[in-house]
Amino acid sequence: MKLLKFSTKKTESSFFGNRKKITRPIPGINQLSAKESFLQNINTKKRGIKKTTYVGRRYKMFFKLSAVIIVLGGLGYFGYDWVFNSGKFDITNVQITGTQKFVNLDDVKTLVNTQVINKNYFLVKTPELEKTISTNFLGAKTIKVEKKFPNTVNVLIEERVPLAIVYKDADSYLIDGDGFVLGSVQQDFLDLPRINYDADIKIGTFLEKDVVPISIEILRESDREGLKVSSMSFNPRYTELYANNVEVYIGNDKNKKNAIQTLSALIKKMLQDGKILKRVDLRYDKVIVLYD
Repeated sequence: MKLLKFSTKKTESSFFGNRKKITRPIPGINQLSAKESFLQNINTKKRGIKKTTYVGRRYKMFFKLSAVIIVLGGLGYFGYDWVFNSGKFDITNVQITGTQKFVNLDDVKTLVNTQVINKNYFLVKTPELEKTISTNFLGAKTIKVEKKFPNTVNVLIEERVPLAIVYKDADSYLIDGDGFVLGSVQQDFLDLPRINYDADIKIGTFLEKDVVPISIEILRESDREGLKVSSMSFNPRYTELYANNVEVYIGNDKNKKNAIQTLSALIKKMLQDGKILKRVDLRYDKVIVLYD
């Protein structure tokens, strides 16, 4: 009986005969280089496409933006020229109200016309015009300038109101609540209280600040109490006045409201008792009264 012999090499050849030979890259070197090369090719293609598209978009945006700027610039130029050079918004009308005795209407209108007539509506600065008018017309207590679109300027004036008459020797003048000398005394204001004033008096100026607050406060409080002050004069330490034909002395350091209220109460009390007051001295802590 014969034994069959198998060749190991042949068997191996038969067993692996159909298997293809695979060449394996060296780990860490060839394999990495291949991936990098592959990815680099892909990224290069993508970047090329993206770059072309991005540049195109940029140019489109640039042209659109340029067109918008040109259109807006043209509109702005023609709009500016129409607003400021067409004459449609030039001031042609001036209206002034509130002038009476101490501010001359014609003089105000002449001044305002020189400032605004034929000037563009949008270039007229109302605060500056108010300042110019108030500087030139001190007889105006308040001045308000308003623009009315498209070509009108309105000027509203509140004149100063005479409060008393100040006099020195034979000269007498009207003053308002701020001590502003309005002018010579007119027939309509002869019944105002008279204030003796030793310093110089000039029309269009203010009296001394120390004198005005005292006189104004006394007159105001007297009016509240129903007292009629006919005259008033000042000294360094006190004020002398005649109220309801009573001679009154009030210390300049005293509270004027309390002093006038005390005077009013005394006059009323004397009338009730049938007595006539002649003099009241309110300069001291104790009131000194003299009556007939």
